Amino acid sequence: MLSTHKNKIDIAYVFIFYIGFQGGKYFLQNRIQEVGFAVILCLFFYGAIKLALQRASIKWQWWFWCVPIVISYPMIISSVMYYLNTGSNVMYSFFATREFLILFLSPTIYFLYKLGYPIERLEKVIVFSLVIALINYLFFYLTLDLPSMALGGDEYMAKQVVWDPWRGYRLKAPSAALIVATCYCLIMLIKKNDFVIKVGVFIFFGLVIFIWSLLMARTQMASLFLSIIIYVLFFMRPKSLNILMLVIPIILVVIGVMASSVIEFFFIEDHTRAKSFNIALQVIREHPIFGFGTASWKGITYQSIFGKTFYPSDIGFIGIFFKYGIVGGILYLVFIFYLLVRIVKANWCFTLYYKYSNPLLVSFVLWDLLITFNVLLIPTLVFTPGMMMAAIIIGLTACYRDKYSKVNNSKTKLV
Repeated sequence: MLSTHKNKIDIAYVFIFYIGFQGGKYFLQNRIQEVGFAVILCLFFYGAIKLALQRASIKWQWWFWCVPIVISYPMIISSVMYYLNTGSNVMYSFFATREFLILFLSPTIYFLYKLGYPIERLEKVIVFSLVIALINYLFFYLTLDLPSMALGGDEYMAKQVVWDPWRGYRLKAPSAALIVATCYCLIMLIKKNDFVIKVGVFIFFGLVIFIWSLLMARTQMASLFLSIIIYVLFFMRPKSLNILMLVIPIILVVIGVMASSVIEFFFIEDHTRAKSFNIALQVIREHPIFGFGTASWKGITYQSIFGKTFYPSDIGFIGIFFKYGIVGGILYLVFIFYLLVRIVKANWCFTLYYKYSNPLLVSFVLWDLLITFNVLLIPTLVFTPGMMMAAIIIGLTACYRDKYSKVNNSKTKLV
């Protein structure tokens, strides 16, 4: 691949990651997101067609069709179910699920790698995009009038601001970028690096800490701390799995206690969510297999049927069963654990092969552990940042798998 082509792909990747980390949601009602999806599809078809013409020795059909098959469930089946249950225009629901198009990033990464775009270069672009995403957030946090946004007539922009008596008005942060950046900085500060790199990482880490101080997101910080502990104890190296097998009963008990606390919070402290929770359970009983379907802000909305305070995204994993049914809920659980297994194996293999750890891969493992712990509260993988992270992980690990497969070494069988 020519260097000029690589430079253009760098720019395209930075733009894709910018919209994936939701950098554009603070202006123009995030319409820039549609351009990002178009860029992904252009790169996808560019890589697919070029590799097909080259008759490259890859599972071309699998990589070409896997994403359309996967996204057909939330985009087509769920839209049809909403039409059958409400009579709403099926195209409204279809376009409401267009965020799933970002999953085309996964085969795109692999296609471009096979065309000569290096993995190491992609990782540098990802890190650069993390910096851009957080600087972008801080810029809008300091320049936007948050009280006016929260109380203004623009409903979309109002949803970007949250408020409580303790912390006041806060702009919603790019959580995925913030978590990955935090982990990456911590690892890079511990790791031996050149002085200039250390200074740059230290400055970036200061920016990250400042954003955490603005948010004061205690739950996220606690979850991240727990993820680091779990990683060190059970996922840092393959032998740690033996310990994990011994403590699984304890972990299940802890999860049960946490689940009870969450349910207690829903039904006692948060009456709005409790009401939504009960409505969702009733709907799940009536539509258990494929769920109620996906609504849109156009046409018939959830609020016009179940009340103005009903939002499936506010009731955690139950919201997944509500929208996509038992089939969708099971597929979600399978996918989240598949993603964890994939990135953990890739991280182990990298460490065994190169004799040192990859800060970005470790950061991805920690992020994946965090969203796995929080699966009952936040279904991260149905939102744009979570889907983009999943696509990056699958695409990046596929590239490493291909790279390791070229080396005749038993250690690489981990991937």
